[in-house]
Amino acid sequence: MNDYKTGNYFQPMVSVCTTTYNAEPYIRQTIDGVLMQQTNFDFEYVIADDASQDRTADLIRDYAECYPEKIRFRRNEKNMGLNANFMKTMLECRGKYIALLDGDDYWTDPNKLQFQVDFMESHAECAFCGTASQLYYQDKNEFSPGHPELPVDDDSIRYFGIEEMYHPFPFWIPTHSILLRREYVDFPPWFLNAVFVDRALRLILTLKGNAAYINRTTCVYRKHDSNVSKHITYQTIRRYAELYRNVYFYSGKRYYQSARGAINEAVYAERLSIRQELRGWKKIKALCSNSLFAFREFRIISRKDILRFPYYFLFVNDLVDWLSHLVVKQSHNVT
Repeated sequence: MNDYKTGNYFQPMVSVCTTTYNAEPYIRQTIDGVLMQQTNFDFEYVIADDASQDRTADLIRDYAECYPEKIRFRRNEKNMGLNANFMKTMLECRGKYIALLDGDDYWTDPNKLQFQVDFMESHAECAFCGTASQLYYQDKNEFSPGHPELPVDDDSIRYFGIEEMYHPFPFWIPTHSILLRREYVDFPPWFLNAVFVDRALRLILTLKGNAAYINRTTCVYRKHDSNVSKHITYQTIRRYAELYRNVYFYSGKRYYQSARGAINEAVYAERLSIRQELRGWKKIKALCSNSLFAFREFRIISRKDILRFPYYFLFVNDLVDWLSHLVVKQSHNVT
């Protein structure tokens, strides 16, 4: 076996990292996709169940007993929460590389780990790489490509730096496809409360090297009602801005334009979300809070910001909407 060693301490080349909670309907498919990997190196599979209330832990334990040389399983007696469980599990990984996989997603290509390791070994400038993925809509039993605008599986490669990671949309490097260098993993104190650990980790990693997207489908992202990303509210968007601010200071205040642009967009997105989600006094209170947040965090970094700040955050937009509504109402009364 062609394994990675440091001194006398043996390390697998790859640690596959899965954290899970209440994934009983999906966890078998997740584990099977890892165990089918064909590699010329050893890899370990580290799975941590965060005190699931269903049979997830029992199912994982059955696999661990069947594959003791491959699977390292931990079950938390008390629920730690997504961030804490993720951080602890990542730090338990021993490989030169770590492959990420949530407990409800799964891999479809038995050569996924091998070709990603080969790529990373020959691209020292990359902190991590990811691949194409299919989206599976659980309720509809339908698949769709993660990036329908790209040719299917042409093996083309795109490279991204921290500037692009501050603005991850519309392009998406699927978390469940990522292989990263373990030596670059760092969890600053604010990480414990970061919104979406995968986004926070991507930003930290791309401060240390490029991200590569390989257009080859190797995995499936399962979309269902329990997805964390499906329940984004205006409070969640506020936390995006806080994450970008933390990363900006963590970087030593580098990449000002990209970081501050991302913060601006998050503050603006929060306001739009408030206007859509809330009504009455709750809406007014949330809009005022958003304006105060904008005074603290919004920066004029482009021409559009010069107009956008007073229009949205000084209630000009709300005043225009109110006057328009009043004019329409009066015209109806006259009619």
